[in-house]
Amino acid sequence: MTPESLVRGIHDHCFETAIADTEATLLAPAGRAPRARLVALSGWFVELGEDDRVRVMEVARMAAHGATFGVLAALDGSRKIADGELRLTDESGHVLAATESSTELHDLFQAEVGDWLTA
Repeated sequence: MTPESLVRGIHDHCFETAIADTEATLLAPAGRAPRARLVALSGWFVELGEDDRVRVMEVARMAAHGATFGVLAALDGSRKIADGELRLTDESGHVLAATESSTELHDLFQAEVGDWLTA
């Protein structure tokens, strides 16, 4: 695995999935007895007009982006969360991210996402 494939996987299977799962949950909360707050949020969301639902999902995208970007910045050392060096390695011992590395995962993620706010 390379830093690029790691970021692509996080983009596809964490970032995009979090957004899609949020929308699916707002449209139809899962489970036999979903929590009351979730049912209330769902009721509110489904009553919104299409434009407002799109805007809510843009906010969900912003939140997912901020969280993902922040975690990747912490892994590559751009956002300090601990003293010392953090390292992320794959099963073969290849370093995918380290605070002392020149590869910046948050920049790779931003390139993968693009500037969706201008769309």
